[in-house]
Amino acid sequence: MTETIPKSEIFILLLVIAALQWILAAVFPQGLLVDLPLIFTVYIGWHSPRVKGALTGSIFGLLRDVGLGLSLGINGIAKTLLGFWASSFKKWLAPEGFSARVIFLMAVSAADDALVLGLLALLGQPLLPGVWTRLLIEAVLTALFGAAFFAVYDRYKFPSRDFRDL
Repeated sequence: MTETIPKSEIFILLLVIAALQWILAAVFPQGLLVDLPLIFTVYIGWHSPRVKGALTGSIFGLLRDVGLGLSLGINGIAKTLLGFWASSFKKWLAPEGFSARVIFLMAVSAADDALVLGLLALLGQPLLPGVWTRLLIEAVLTALFGAAFFAVYDRYKFPSRDFRDL
């Protein structure tokens, strides 16, 4: 299998995510409303082997834990599973249109939030008031931003070819 996203590109994306999370945390002090690590984990998992998808998910999840001030490893575990899942099921699920990607990313965001809340419940952490509203807003914004990112980055990474002149 040919890898379409090299390690150097993943490292650059990691630095971009860290910078964007730092900026968003300064603008939105209540918490980040767009789950950037989830978007990049799904995208990289979609275009990489399972191991790279899972490893990327764990690194990006730990970055999300640091950004939100959660116990280290909670988002790491959730995003590891989702990165592996994105790599595993890319043959059966292929959302191509913008609206299909929005729905897909909303479902993935809901699954990520369910995993994180389940792990927090296992640790005996109380849920903050208004968590369900915040998670719904986060799922919608993550899905919209992620679908837009997928469209732009796919156009850059995999440009369409004109076969009319062959």
